[in-house]
Amino acid sequence: MAATFKPVTLGNLISKDLSQAYILPIFPLPADGQYDKELFINNEQYKVYDYPPPDPIYNSCQFAWKVSCAAGHEFVVLVDHLPYRELKEHWKQWLPVFPSASFKSISEGLADDTPLVTVAALESVPANKYSVHPDIIYELNRKSTILKIGVPCPKHMTPENVSFPCVVKVDMAWGGRGNILARNQRQFSNALDMVRKQAGWKGDLLIQEYLDNIIKVHDCYFYLFKSGEVFWLGVYLGQFDFSDGKFEWLCGLSDFEEECERKNYVYDKFIVPIAKFLHEKGYFGALSCEIVENEKGMFLVDLNVRISGGTSHFLVFPYMAHLGFTKSSYFANKKFQGSTPEIIHKANLINKSTDKGRIVIFILNNSVNNNNLPECNVTLGIYGRSFDDVNELALKLSSS
Repeated sequence: MAATFKPVTLGNLISKDLSQAYILPIFPLPADGQYDKELFINNEQYKVYDYPPPDPIYNSCQFAWKVSCAAGHEFVVLVDHLPYRELKEHWKQWLPVFPSASFKSISEGLADDTPLVTVAALESVPANKYSVHPDIIYELNRKSTILKIGVPCPKHMTPENVSFPCVVKVDMAWGGRGNILARNQRQFSNALDMVRKQAGWKGDLLIQEYLDNIIKVHDCYFYLFKSGEVFWLGVYLGQFDFSDGKFEWLCGLSDFEEECERKNYVYDKFIVPIAKFLHEKGYFGALSCEIVENEKGMFLVDLNVRISGGTSHFLVFPYMAHLGFTKSSYFANKKFQGSTPEIIHKANLINKSTDKGRIVIFILNNSVNNNNLPECNVTLGIYGRSFDDVNELALKLSSS
């Protein structure tokens, strides 16, 4: 059954526009980070808000692993640290229709004229090495770019006319950094003080109305070709913890059987104008956007003009649906007790013992908890015949 299925890989999509390329899924690193590649520190032209400092291992190699399981074999992935052997074996076992990615060191990839498909603008990489000019990549990933697209978005304010509650957003940030909820003037002043003085951010800020009474959060993923044509990847409904003023992302729920309906719900109003805007700016490649819905309507709140964490999740999903697993939950940086080999081994045992679904681990990294016991931050997709099955598999993996 699996052998008859031909997946769409990231390489398949890129090959529509580029005959040769390297995939470089590396984020900029903070100047005070511990990674030895000064090449990836943005100090001037393409500064990024990095407070609190990100894990340098995630930025420098593990995000690349997340991309690799569905990258295909058309283009080489550049990374200095190869995925764990157990992780590659896990992908081979549970994603047998996906060709194994090929890897080169970053220094090798930067030594020739092959263009790069990147997730960010990197100051030290020559502009002629990019498949899309780094100025375009940087500008389109600014939060303020959303205001220029012409789709509904939260009300924009200035420090002089601010009303509460509001959200302070750093113009160039990712990974959940630089978004601060302020419910009153004191919190607003503290937010500005933290961003400017404590974090040292001298770039632009956005101040937007806080959207409350949220009904749904639509996280949409697609690929934009040079022609302006859109290849739809999928949409999940983001699940959040809104208690006590939080806005904490928990997971994303996808339903393959409802995909067409969910796509149509947002497509004409948001995806078409976003694609048109980005195409006119000269961008092509993967991207994702976040649309919040409440009783007042739907509003574009985030736009990630790059390969994102969920890209592999949605490239894998059609194969899982082909196997009968049409419901899915996508988790990012979820903590599990145990070491890397232990978590992978446990996921493999669960997969072997059930026909209710599959656990696919995209990345994981070792750490320790407060009791100095091993734990892992894991990004994974859990696919099942029902959401009850998905929840059951998640509980099995998290149980001690």
